[in-house]
Amino acid sequence: MRGRSSSAAVCQAEQVVRNYQVAQGGVTIPIWLLAGSIGLFFGVVLGPAILSTTKEGSEMLAEYSRKRIRR
Repeated sequence: MRGRSSSAAVCQAEQVVRNYQVAQGGVTIPIWLLAGSIGLFFGVVLGPAILSTTKEGSEMLAEYSRKRIRR
């Protein structure tokens, strides 16, 4: 910064800037958590669509839905 300042407002503003620069270290997310979250999301969203493209998968989903309806 600019050295000693006589204004209290300038000192406070410089302190805020210094605190902001120190806080820029950031938060790190472990790669296994990020990859697992992305995989889970796409598995939930795309899983049934991919299963239904095969004959066995569509039969399995149909059986699951029949069991669900019977309850």
